[in-house]
Amino acid sequence: MTAIGGTFYAQYFTYIGPRSVFGEGPSVQILLFAIIGGLGTVWGPVVGALVLVPIAELARAKLGGSFGGAHLMLYGTVMVLVMLFMPKGIMGLAQSVRARLMRRQPDSAPSTKEAV
Repeated sequence: MTAIGGTFYAQYFTYIGPRSVFGEGPSVQILLFAIIGGLGTVWGPVVGALVLVPIAELARAKLGGSFGGAHLMLYGTVMVLVMLFMPKGIMGLAQSVRARLMRRQPDSAPSTKEAV
């Protein structure tokens, strides 16, 4: 799968340089996916990417011509908000909500009283 993705990337840009693939920008972006989604989880980086990539692409499309680097500002804003309100990331929040819901559900065990 990685080779297929790399092939399409190379065909689209017609050039692959170490800095464009392994530079600071892509490295920080990948770290942000994991931090926003939730560190220590399998699905955290996936969820982080599903949140951040559309935000960045919309910012580039709407503000790219007039305000270059707007996506970086949005990355910073999202990161600050997640660190303040969801320190374990989006998946950590989802796990804590799920645990609360599990505690609130009444036991479905049958009653020991018999109908008289």
